[in-house]
Amino acid sequence: MAEKSDTPPQVGGDIPDPDNVPIAHITGAVSNIANGQTIFLNLLSDRMAIGLDGRSRSDPIIAARLRFDLSVARNIRDQLDAHISGLTAAAPPDQKPN
Repeated sequence: MAEKSDTPPQVGGDIPDPDNVPIAHITGAVSNIANGQTIFLNLLSDRMAIGLDGRSRSDPIIAARLRFDLSVARNIRDQLDAHISGLTAAAPPDQKPN
């Protein structure tokens, strides 16, 4: 397993959002490694579909296709670890995390 980086990535100033990218609720992920060094991560979102029989069902679609190297993967992992630890520690013992 790769070592955790000691320092979080630094962002200088505001991060522009020129395309006003929509926010998607992510319900799944599928990943792979290409070229022995690039991680391909597809994030999935469920949408509701109605079948010919009138019944609703889950219809997963790709919400984002991310490609990154090991350094970025470590930074994402470290940030998620910190958030998960904080959320888990903050929850009262009788409450389940979302």
